[in-house]
Amino acid sequence: MKLQVNETAVRVALVAFNFIFSILSVALIALGVVYVDDLELPKKYIGLDFFELPTLLIVLGSLSFVASLAGCYCARTDSQRLTKFFIIFLSVLLALELTISLISFFNMSSVSNSKVRAAMRDELESDDSSEKAD
Repeated sequence: MKLQVNETAVRVALVAFNFIFSILSVALIALGVVYVDDLELPKKYIGLDFFELPTLLIVLGSLSFVASLAGCYCARTDSQRLTKFFIIFLSVLLALELTISLISFFNMSSVSNSKVRAAMRDELESDDSSEKAD
């Protein structure tokens, strides 16, 4: 028994996926815009001096939004070539975002540990100096 896929259901699922993907893309752009004000903190977390994380988030969010619009267009037309391009583009974009997330996650612990220790040391020293003054 061969399983046949209903083409209309696949198109509706693709449009729904692209709608969710476009909302997440706008959220990624908004996150980048929010972090533009404070460039030093995210740049320290990612560990790369030549990349500014907010700019990277805005660019990736814009590319994701364009990809979601292209996906909606793919769902509307019958072009297999465009659909294949969309799948490849989406895979590359996902790999890029995953790579950036992993780099940020692994570098965040070393930076945050040193910052937390420095903050705790400063707090202990300030408590000791205030006790001596009393």
